Amino acid sequence: MFTRNNPDYVKALERAEELLSKMTLEEKVIQLTQYVGHDHSYNPEQKDKSGGNNAGRCGSLLAASGVENVNALQKIAVEYTPHNVPIITGCDVIHGYWTTYPIPLGMSCTFEPDLVRKCYGATGKEAKSDGVHWVYAPMVDVVRDSRWGRVAESFGEDTYLASKMSEAAVKGFQNDGGVMACMKHFVAYGACEGGRDYNGCDMSDQTLFNTYIPPFQAGVDAGVGTFMNAFNDINGVPCAGNKRIMTDILRGKMGFDGFVVSDYDAIIELINHGYAEDEKDAALKGFDAGIDVVMLGNLYNNNLPELVSEGKITMEQIDYSVLRILAAKYLIGVMDEPFVDDKTPQPFMTDESLALCREIGRKSLVLLENDGTLPLTREKYKGKKIGLTGPIATEVDNILGCWASCKQPKRTMTLKQAFEEAYPESEVITETGITFLEEDTSVEKALEKMSDCDVIVAAMAERYWDTGEATSKVSLELDADQKEYIEKLSALGKPVVLLISAGRPLLLGDIKDKVNALLYIWAPGSEGAHAVCDVVTGDYSPSARTTMSFPYASGQMPLYYNHRSTGRPAFDKLKFECKYIDCPIGALYPFGYGLSYSEFEYTDAVISKNVFTADETIGLCFNVTNKGNYTADEVVQIYTRDLVGSITRPVKELKAFKKLTLAPGETKNVKIALPVSDLAFWNADMNYVVEPGKFKLWIAHHSDDNAIEFDFEVTE
Repeated sequence: MFTRNNPDYVKALERAEELLSKMTLEEKVIQLTQYVGHDHSYNPEQKDKSGGNNAGRCGSLLAASGVENVNALQKIAVEYTPHNVPIITGCDVIHGYWTTYPIPLGMSCTFEPDLVRKCYGATGKEAKSDGVHWVYAPMVDVVRDSRWGRVAESFGEDTYLASKMSEAAVKGFQNDGGVMACMKHFVAYGACEGGRDYNGCDMSDQTLFNTYIPPFQAGVDAGVGTFMNAFNDINGVPCAGNKRIMTDILRGKMGFDGFVVSDYDAIIELINHGYAEDEKDAALKGFDAGIDVVMLGNLYNNNLPELVSEGKITMEQIDYSVLRILAAKYLIGVMDEPFVDDKTPQPFMTDESLALCREIGRKSLVLLENDGTLPLTREKYKGKKIGLTGPIATEVDNILGCWASCKQPKRTMTLKQAFEEAYPESEVITETGITFLEEDTSVEKALEKMSDCDVIVAAMAERYWDTGEATSKVSLELDADQKEYIEKLSALGKPVVLLISAGRPLLLGDIKDKVNALLYIWAPGSEGAHAVCDVVTGDYSPSARTTMSFPYASGQMPLYYNHRSTGRPAFDKLKFECKYIDCPIGALYPFGYGLSYSEFEYTDAVISKNVFTADETIGLCFNVTNKGNYTADEVVQIYTRDLVGSITRPVKELKAFKKLTLAPGETKNVKIALPVSDLAFWNADMNYVVEPGKFKLWIAHHSDDNAIEFDFEVTE
């Protein structure tokens, strides 16, 4: 949308140019300023702490929503802003609005970008109807350290998958939902040292461009309207003041043509970094770096006019930024119709959006362990007792997850309610045993009740407020009281199905063997309880695959499948290898892993030939057969390895995937076309090249699966 390939955007730029020519410097700087929506000083009848009034002194508002509220704020804008330029409102809309979808990490486990796009499209429509023009999402940071709390907002550890999800989210928000998207956080925020939020990172250009930039590039190619800087520094230069990152790379190399907003007060924080002397210096360095809009307050209003008069900022720079902001306002239609329609019914939690939420919810649940206990079919448990216990059996906040914008807990079903609905001819006995809520519970009472049941479903969780921003951890263990309770439940001698809700991969090595089945449910959203029951009952066979590696120990962080080999690979043949002496180096559950109620067999695999040139396409053909008794989905994954490169290359890289639905006994012939150009990477000289040489290719169930392997060569 926001590219010069779009005639509507070109026209918007032309209209913006005409308006820009009529504006004074002070009027232009207003467009570069954002206030918080509940800042009462924006009301012309009220004053701020210094006795001033800010009516009409900003071009956008943060966290302003609600039709009546937004229209009232808009009325102030068009009355008090010269040339009657309306505001745009921006909100953190991460995984739903009223309808809450699974957290993005859970959504990525579906391996269904088209389904993810539908969810973001529906989210955009809800937000737009409530006066939101601009959403601060998607977050497309590649993440490889589960200690960082914001992995919950991500699409996981793999660059290729994150890029596909990034494109889907941008098109969902903008093309389908009618709101402007914002790619964040640019860049390498997910590589923060020690998994500690806001921390810096040191990184080569090769790693930056090969791993962290591609999901952002996918958003640019999809026509995203805005970017948000990261809080961290890269190689000692904070992103909020990093001209090379925010201008030379983002606008120069990547071709981004929208505008950039700061993440909250990241520009002021240049002072804390030791990169700016004072607020004026911070304003200079932030704006000169390419941060067009300051999210919080009057930093630009108070300093940019003076910096222009001193010749430190040019009018051309001001015009460049303001032009793109005005063009965005024209393109999304707010210049022509500033006010939100208050007559049209709002599409909040419609039957369609809830059905979509339930679909992606069940497709996001990863079955990690199962000895055959699951599914708990209605036929098998007719007339029997199903025990439901654990801290999230009767509460919904963990089902909805962190960053749930306008969550509706009163309209969200609990697991208890869903299980009672799903098993009308069974007796569902619920006793939490332990709780996150302020209520009396008794482990002994719960154990007594569970001991009388035929099967136990234990619903445990990482507390939702321990995930998201500013929730870094050094330990990835489940709480001690929950682990102890699982042990006591296991000692009862009953089959135990463990549900874990979390915003990151947790340590499960000392838990998995104490239960009969383990279903990782993340935070599955408004229809999450129904989604869980769909899988537990067998109405739907689990199909999700992990998109972050699950560690054996916290000390493995960062952990990811597509690491480099090193000169002493860990083949476990010698002492002097790149490994630990007290822990495996790999994952407990690797990237791309997940069980089903069926088993799938790949046969008759062939590759189109063994030697290719860089402009050709690799053809793969094979059969996939459902060998089980359930209709189920399989995620076919294609990995490659460049065996010898001008720089060391990953041991494996995901290059394609395909999700199939097969009935019991059904065989489908699968054809996958992989362009050789997809093997390109940024080399030591920072040229994007496909290097000739030998490669391996795997058709796999997950990243540790090497059963079907091909060798091929790329020539000049």
